[in-house]
Amino acid sequence: MGSNMTVGELGRVLLTLRGYQWVLGTTGDPYALLLRAEGGDPHALGRQVRERGDLYQSITTAWVTADHAFATAALADPRLAPRPVRSPGEPDDLPGDGDPMPWEIPPLYRAFPMDAAYLDGERADHARLLDAAAPLLGTEAVERHRPEAAGICERALKTSPPEFDLMTGYARPVAAAVTAAVLGLPPDQHDRFAALCAGTAGALDATFVPPHLSVARELTASVSALRELLAEFVDAERRVADRADALAAGCFTAVVGAEALANLICNALGLLFERAELRERLHDDPGAATQVIEETLRFDPPVRMQRLYAPEDIQVAGRDLTTGSELVVLVHAANRDPAAFTEPDVFDVRRHGPEAESPPLHLGPHGCPDGRLIAPLLRAGATVAVQSLSALLPAVHPAGPRLHRLRAPATRGTLRFPVAA
Repeated sequence: MGSNMTVGELGRVLLTLRGYQWVLGTTGDPYALLLRAEGGDPHALGRQVRERGDLYQSITTAWVTADHAFATAALADPRLAPRPVRSPGEPDDLPGDGDPMPWEIPPLYRAFPMDAAYLDGERADHARLLDAAAPLLGTEAVERHRPEAAGICERALKTSPPEFDLMTGYARPVAAAVTAAVLGLPPDQHDRFAALCAGTAGALDATFVPPHLSVARELTASVSALRELLAEFVDAERRVADRADALAAGCFTAVVGAEALANLICNALGLLFERAELRERLHDDPGAATQVIEETLRFDPPVRMQRLYAPEDIQVAGRDLTTGSELVVLVHAANRDPAAFTEPDVFDVRRHGPEAESPPLHLGPHGCPDGRLIAPLLRAGATVAVQSLSALLPAVHPAGPRLHRLRAPATRGTLRFPVAA
C-alpha cells in the first residue's frame, strides 16, 4: 500500500476507486465494462473495442486497442513503458500526510503500488532482466527441467482422488512446483513457495482493478514473504551475475509467471475437454501438445491486458500519444482480430505449423520484455502438464461449472474447475 496510508485509508481509497469504475461502466464503454470484470462476455466487449477503430479513447481516459497490427507495434515500441508518468499537477503526498479532502483520491498505482513484485518496472529494466536471467529462465535453461516437471505432474495425478479440482488440485500446485524448481529453490521450500504464490493470485489484476481490502493485504504480505524467500535461496552466484537482477526476475516470475502458468494449464485443458477428436490425437501424439499450447496462448491467453504509458509526446503506428497517455493493449481481443487470423474465433491448432500465422501477442517475439521473460516457463510447463494429464488420466472430464475470479480483467483467472476421472 502507499507508504503513508493506514489500513482504513487504503480501504476507503480502494472502495472509492472501485465505485468510480462501476459508474464509468454504466455508460456502456466497452473498456470500462471490461474493468468491471463482473461477468459477461469479454470477447464480445473486445469486438466492440475493435469496432471503434485501431485506437480509441475510453471514458476512463485510457487509449485502448484491440487491433492486432497496432497492438504489435505498441508492444514492440521501446519508448512505451509499464511505469506511469506522473502528471505535472499530481501531488507528491498521499492520504496520511495531513488531512486530505474527501475528493483527494490517488490513482490506483499510487494507492496500491505493486513495485515490490516488479510489475511496473521500467521497460529498460525488464529488457536487462530478460538478458541477465537467461541462464535461469531462458528457453534452454527451462527445457532442462522438463523431466523434473513431468515427475511433478505424474506425482500430482497419481495421488489425485476420482473427483478433484483442476485448478487447486493440479494446475496451481504443479505450476508452483515447476516454477520453484526452475528458480532453484530446494524441495523442502516448495510447499512454502506454493502457499505464497497462491496468496499473490490476482496481483496482475490489482494493477487494473482495486482489490478488496482483505485481498490487498494478503497480496502485500505474500509478495513481501516471497521476496524474503527468494533473497535467501535464489542462486545468483551460479546462474545470474547480479543478485539484484536475480531477485527481480525471480520475484516477477513467482508473482506473475506461476499464476499465469496455472491459468494457461486450465485454459488449455478446458478447451481440450470440448474437443474429443483433438484429445484423441493428443493421446496418440503427445508432441501435439506444443501446438495446443500455442493456440491456447492466442485463443485464451493467461495474460489478457498490457498497460503502457507514453513518457513523452510520441507517435505510435501513425497515432499521436501525448505525455503521460495510458495505452491498454487488449491482448485477448487483438489475438482474435480477423485482419490477422483466419476464422479467429475458431480454436485451430493447425495455425502453428510450418505456415504459421501471426504469433500470439505479449509472449511472442515482439512482445514486451516482461512477457518474454516468463514465456519459456509458460510454454514448457503447460505443455508437460497437458501431456501428463492426457497420458495418465485420458478420461478426465468436467464435473461441474468452471468458475472464474471476479475483478480479474487481466487474467480471467480460474477459481474452481471441478473434474472427474
